Amino acid sequence: MTPRRRSARRSVSETVSGERGVIRFGYLEPAAYGLLPLVLPRFRARFPKIDLELHEMHSYESVRQLRRRTIEVALLRPPVDQDGLHLDIVYADRLVAALPEDHPLAGRTIGLRDLAGERFVSYSTKQGAGVHAAALQACAAGGFSPTIAHLASSTPMLMSLVAAGQGVGLVPQPFTMAPRPGVGFATLTDPEARSYVALARRGDDDRATYRELRDLIEHHAR
Repeated sequence: MTPRRRSARRSVSETVSGERGVIRFGYLEPAAYGLLPLVLPRFRARFPKIDLELHEMHSYESVRQLRRRTIEVALLRPPVDQDGLHLDIVYADRLVAALPEDHPLAGRTIGLRDLAGERFVSYSTKQGAGVHAAALQACAAGGFSPTIAHLASSTPMLMSLVAAGQGVGLVPQPFTMAPRPGVGFATLTDPEARSYVALARRGDDDRATYRELRDLIEHHAR
C-alpha cells in the first residue's frame, strides 16, 4: 500500500471513530466564564484534528438543534424532553441571589428564607426553564413560594430588572464573574440552591470523543 493510500485510510478511520472532523457544540452562557477556557485547550491537545465549533444557546434550542442534527453535543439544563437523547449530568452551578446594589443583603451570605418577603424576577420557562425550576425547588425547600413579579427572556433583561429595583433574582454563580451595573450579589447557604447541567447527545451517536469531552468537563467543573 502506498503512503498516500495509507494516509487516506487512516483519515477515513479517524473520521469514522470521531477523532477527525468538526463537532458542533451548543453551550450555556455561564460555561463561557470559567469552565470552557479550561476545557477547550485540553480537548484540543487530546484531539488536534477535531474542530470544536461553539454555539451559545439556551437548553430548549439545544434540544431542537440536536434533533435537527445541526449540533452534535450540548451543555443544557434539565428538565428537557429527553426523547431520542442521552444526558449525562456533569456538574451543578450554585445559585446566588442577584440584588439591587444598594439592597441591605447585597454582599452578604444569607439563607433563601431571608428573601421570602421579596418580589422575584425569574427566567421565562422557555428560555431558562432549568434555572427557573431549580429556583422554585430551592425556595420550596427554604419554606416559601416566591412571588414572581417579572419573567425575563435573557440574563441581561433579568439583571436590568434587578438593577431597576423590580425584584431580586436567582442566577448561576458564574454570572458574578461579569458584574452588571446596579447589581449586587449574595451568597446562598442553602444546599438546594443549585442548578444541574448535563452534556447531551443523540442516543444513536456515542463516539469516544464525546465521552472524553464529558470527562474533561466533569473534571474541571469540580
